[in-house]
Amino acid sequence: MKTQRPTYRQNQPTRETSRYVPAMEWEITSDEATVRVEVPGVDADDIQIEINDKIVKLQWHRPQPTTRVQNRWRSELKYGDFYRHFALPFAIESDRTQATLNNGILTLSLPKQARSQPVKVHLSKPAPRQTELKVAENPPRTEPITDPWAA
Repeated sequence: MKTQRPTYRQNQPTRETSRYVPAMEWEITSDEATVRVEVPGVDADDIQIEINDKIVKLQWHRPQPTTRVQNRWRSELKYGDFYRHFALPFAIESDRTQATLNNGILTLSLPKQARSQPVKVHLSKPAPRQTELKVAENPPRTEPITDPWAA
């Protein structure tokens, strides 16, 4: 049986298998996380942002131009629907979240949710139960008691 040696092109994605993943960078401080995502050529109306506890989901659409260029022989620009999601190591306070789009960079300001303070819980003791104890009476013996050591 012949074994196939890997070639340098074997692990490179092809046009059919490659998936565009936009570049993203994070900064996490003690108060918040700042996330920047490249979304060139996308209008603010085409971007959807969903935040659920620690999960951030981004979705947008970059439409393909309707006019066709006569002499274009290669295009590496990506068009269509894009989706990116990630989890942060802390819960996000979604009421104070801010998002801005400037020069093709989407910037999210994600403040950390305030930690709840520890609460002491006191257990209440149940009232003692009033129970009557009934003493079982031994039934009377009908056979005589014999001493096993007596001879």
